[in-house]
Amino acid sequence: MHLTRRWIRSLPLVLLLLLAARGASAANWRDLQRVGDTAYFLVIQSGSASVERLQMDPNGTDTGTATGTRLPSISLSAAPTAPAAFFVDPSGIIYVAYADHIVQVTPNDPNPADITTLVSHIDPGVIVLYGVGDYLFLVRSATGTGTTVQAVKKADGSQGTATATSTRQTSGFAFQPAPGGAPNGEVFAFASASGSILLVSFSLDGTSGAVGTAQEAQVPALLGAARLFPFPDLTRVADAGGTVYSASDLLPLDSFGGSVDSLAFRGDVPLVLRGAEALSFTNTLKQVDLHTFPTTGNPAPPLPSALLVQADGSRLWAFFDDNDAGTNGKSKILQAQSFQLGGGGDLGFTNTPASGQPITLATTAFTPNGVGFDEPSGTLLVLDSAHLRLFRWTAAGGELPAVQLPDTPRFLATSSSDQIYLGYSGGKVKQVEGGIASPVVPSLLEVNDVKAPLCGLVTADSWIVTCQQGTSAGSTSGTGSGSAPPPRHHGGSFGASASVLYSSFDPSQVDSSPLSQKSAPLGSGIVWSHDAGGVYFLTSSSAAHGSRGPQVVKLPLATSGGTLGDPVVSALTSRSGRRSAASVTPSLPIVPVPSGGGVQLWLGSGQELDGQSLALLSTTVPAPSGAGALADATALGTDLWAFHSAGGIAEADLVTSGSVTSRALFDGTPLRLFPLGQELVALTSVLGVPTPMLWAVVATQPLAADFHFASTASTPLFDLAAKNYSQAGANSELTFPEIDMDPSGAVSTTGGTIQFTAQTPPEQSDAALTGTITGSGPSTTAKLHLVYSNGKLNGQTFAETADLTLTSFNATTDSLTGSASLNVQVGSQRLNKSSSASWPLPVGVDGSWILDLQLNAPSGTSITGSATLQVHPTVDDSVAPLRSITIPLSGTVDATTGQATLTGSNGDASLTLSGLAPLARGAVGTVQVQWLGQERSATLSGAPVD
Repeated sequence: MHLTRRWIRSLPLVLLLLLAARGASAANWRDLQRVGDTAYFLVIQSGSASVERLQMDPNGTDTGTATGTRLPSISLSAAPTAPAAFFVDPSGIIYVAYADHIVQVTPNDPNPADITTLVSHIDPGVIVLYGVGDYLFLVRSATGTGTTVQAVKKADGSQGTATATSTRQTSGFAFQPAPGGAPNGEVFAFASASGSILLVSFSLDGTSGAVGTAQEAQVPALLGAARLFPFPDLTRVADAGGTVYSASDLLPLDSFGGSVDSLAFRGDVPLVLRGAEALSFTNTLKQVDLHTFPTTGNPAPPLPSALLVQADGSRLWAFFDDNDAGTNGKSKILQAQSFQLGGGGDLGFTNTPASGQPITLATTAFTPNGVGFDEPSGTLLVLDSAHLRLFRWTAAGGELPAVQLPDTPRFLATSSSDQIYLGYSGGKVKQVEGGIASPVVPSLLEVNDVKAPLCGLVTADSWIVTCQQGTSAGSTSGTGSGSAPPPRHHGGSFGASASVLYSSFDPSQVDSSPLSQKSAPLGSGIVWSHDAGGVYFLTSSSAAHGSRGPQVVKLPLATSGGTLGDPVVSALTSRSGRRSAASVTPSLPIVPVPSGGGVQLWLGSGQELDGQSLALLSTTVPAPSGAGALADATALGTDLWAFHSAGGIAEADLVTSGSVTSRALFDGTPLRLFPLGQELVALTSVLGVPTPMLWAVVATQPLAADFHFASTASTPLFDLAAKNYSQAGANSELTFPEIDMDPSGAVSTTGGTIQFTAQTPPEQSDAALTGTITGSGPSTTAKLHLVYSNGKLNGQTFAETADLTLTSFNATTDSLTGSASLNVQVGSQRLNKSSSASWPLPVGVDGSWILDLQLNAPSGTSITGSATLQVHPTVDDSVAPLRSITIPLSGTVDATTGQATLTGSNGDASLTLSGLAPLARGAVGTVQVQWLGQERSATLSGAPVD
């Protein structure tokens, strides 16, 4: 009989779930651990017990036939009771726990072992045995007593008092030692409470024998049995259904996309056993390789029960728990196969990456947990909780190295004082030391701990405002805290109609008490408006205001003292539920926009509200036909730009007097839009990867009003084939490669093909246009409907429609006149082109010095360019005539600050530029020049000349 039990944990020094074997056969493996390159199995079979060992051979073949080396079996007593659990110390000493005592096994090859009693009596009920540091820990769980842990010293077997770490009965235990050899670790388990499933964790201290108090969180129903698999860096833990949870707050983060029967790691690279398949993933949980084990035969071959990775990471080992008897009558419980990982393997693991590959914004698919933008430095921050990364991107230098986080924040906020704040589900708010310019992690400064689950975080000028669930419904001011909060990691529902507490804090006071608190409905999408002096959020569809549906709420905030005012609630639908003026259900985001000296709120649903009264306005957010819901909006100077999804791309629309007058197009699904000087920074999702792009806003380029065609045909309007139109200064070209007309001058209904090219040197953008022409005769108005088909603008695909009207055909002058409603927004991504600028240097007796600087797009951290130096003589100058020299430049861009330093020389001229940042918006830095026996230095500031 072949067991189908595949639950064995595959991390070093991890004791696995002690579950009874499934099926009708006797239990074989009760546990599996690895120390170095030796796999240890606790085996109970046919009334006997033993520890079996298999040495993984580092020089195995690539054919999948390497089986390792069996070491001598270590027999254990199985009477009157069989072993309950075992643990293998890094030194190789084995500890085995029975129902009432513990033995110590010292392997002594070629003799099997020396077995001595370490503890002669323990309390009954041992479920699992863990070892870390100087202690063993006996974990018990039972109805009525909950989960208790008892520490036992490895040196002498002395026992500490049992510690009740949780009142709940737990199961499905898994343990992971702390990384780096620290003498502590974390236990994970499942519990049930009132029909809900909880994920529970508590710490073990191997130095003192102390046991931490359990934290818990409600988790979704499991897809498989209650089994857990911690990650080796103790940041995450997966269940058998494939869901990946944060180890710090126990809430879901990610998924393996299917069940997990066993989980092994090549450093930070996971390998999953799923039925007959072994799969490898990247460190961002993207599947890259697959190997399928055979499932047919007579008898059917066994499926693997566990995976381990060799200590050097070179090979993957699959182990089979096969209960069929071999030729000697003994069970073949230790069949094994190995496979080479990475390049050179030939059994399906050639793409498995080495550990420690960088996780970058450009290659990681995720949904941002928070986005922040610092306009002065042009820095975009994107929080990725699933991979514990804070990504950074600058308009000047592109992506900077990501900041790896030691725990799992769920909220991100940035302040006007260049600070980064992280919010945690448990209630803590921390500040990243070093700020936006040079963040330092894991050195996180705790700003405050609101001691209740966090549901929102936003900076409001110099203050922080938080939303806390499960707190008092009464409002306070000063340092009031309301009633006692629920457990920190409460995972239950607070109800859509629950009131929660909103608190304001002074972030300059570490671990400060609230400045002010107000009770208001539970909301999401919290946003701050300085102009309106308030914090806004959207309640759920069944908020605590009858059945009016979702409502926008404003909490006024006094910027002078950080005091919150009473909430103002919109009334967008009637209490009876019948629709009133608001026929559209309001939705996020909430975007405060300036309007006539006040503030309006633009909602994702397209509605507009007054920023003070929250009254519904009769106007709606302008959007072209076919555009999706508002994703974001921003003010660029006095211009307002709305961000929509249209035709599978992201579209930023310039809104003037309630109408769309221009647009910028970006690849992907729109996420956020930010102003940067006279440019836009757009964050979109391209195939799931958050992608920042920079758009230089320039004037809309319409087709000119007059179209002039040259024709070689005897009758110009009879055959308009291969005609081109261009006009100096129009920055555009219109081409009719083929248009059919009949002899009378009527345009055929089959029309033709038209090409439109918008040129902004040194970039060129093309869009293919097709359509039909209707009308007849040289004096009849003709209308051409244009359809963008697979067009490219600024390197990005898009689709759109427009109408071109031809009002006159003049056969005598070979000209067409008319008008066009087609407007094409032409922009540039500054880092894909060169920028040039001029700055005057100090004037001396030898004349005025001029520097013309051209900087090319950075390549990684390298940057090149050139500088032209000119000296313009004055009337009494000894330098005559004008002198000029060009100097090639090269240098580096600092990966942290985005600032560039370049040097170069030509003949007796040398030049150094330093502190140039951001490059995309002009050079701000210093220059030192030596030439013609003169030395000059200056501070540079200015905008590029396109």
